[in-house]
Amino acid sequence: MVSKEIQQWPEIISAKYREICDRNKSNGADFYFGEHELAQIHLDGSLHISSTKKVYMALKGAGLVQKFPYTVNWI
Repeated sequence: MVSKEIQQWPEIISAKYREICDRNKSNGADFYFGEHELAQIHLDGSLHISSTKKVYMALKGAGLVQKFPYTVNWI
């Protein structure tokens, strides 16, 4: 339901998320605004969101997110 809703937002581009190890295997959806990747929703239900440090700190302070372990500015 979340993926379908985001796909309806103006100027949002969605694409299949491809596994880094196996580019033929899909594991969810990526969402872009222009060239900027906004988020990924995976088939296991995990959600990765591009963020700023200020947003990350506010959400982490509220106990709502964890830092994405593979790169900065993602939660």
